[in-house]
Amino acid sequence: MSRSVRDGVTVSTFEYAAPGGQHLLLDLYRPETAGHPAVTLYLHGGGWASGGRADHAEHRALALARRGIAVASLDYRLVPVARFPAQLEDARAALRWIRERGDDLALRVDRVGAWGASAGGHLAALLGMAPGTPREGRTSPEHADAVVAWAAPTDIAALARRSELETRVLPPSREAALLGMTEIDGADPRVREASPCRMVRVGSAPFLLVHGDRDRLIPPEQSAGLHRDLVAHGVESTLVLLGDAGHEDEAFHRPFVLDMVAAFLTTALGAPR
Repeated sequence: MSRSVRDGVTVSTFEYAAPGGQHLLLDLYRPETAGHPAVTLYLHGGGWASGGRADHAEHRALALARRGIAVASLDYRLVPVARFPAQLEDARAALRWIRERGDDLALRVDRVGAWGASAGGHLAALLGMAPGTPREGRTSPEHADAVVAWAAPTDIAALARRSELETRVLPPSREAALLGMTEIDGADPRVREASPCRMVRVGSAPFLLVHGDRDRLIPPEQSAGLHRDLVAHGVESTLVLLGDAGHEDEAFHRPFVLDMVAAFLTTALGAPR
């Protein structure tokens, strides 16, 4: 384990899982404040094929920790070495790891959040969906209690849909690569299981969805559609469109956006105790 202190935030690195012998690490950003802060996972973007736990750390993990929320930013297995649901399994393993070590890390883990951007937002959204039937409720330690999803793909079939001409001139879709397909088949159960909008159930976690209104990579309708599905199931959901902002735009790092994320997670997860 490595440890450093940056601007009042302790940053520690841990191994949280080793699927197939691949050592997966997370960086824990813990505010040096009294009490046990609430904690959220952070899952990076990169089309499920690139990126790492240190991406945008200064503007995201560190910025949120300075606002009183501990952040566990993690690496997860990437395409093409690993196909879905490996990425989701890694995120669930990280949730279990955090919950099991709450006392040792001086964290409040009775309720844990999930936050992600782009591909990471997709995984965070899946973590927030209620397992099983509505009657069973959300009792699994592998499911998040609040979700913040930035510019997240939520409907895999709709996002990957292409005309014959588009199929010829565009590169293979990231979504197909995620599922190990050459072309997305909307009838394949894997497509449903990988689409947050298809997995919404009564009792899912509250959501804060943020999207740039000129995102040309992941259309804003992906967040808007999930928002409608959540509300239709009686799930608390807030949708924020950032004006004149593109995909993972610097606009996401504006203080008011991060203040909003911190306020949402503090309310949903509880203040430090």
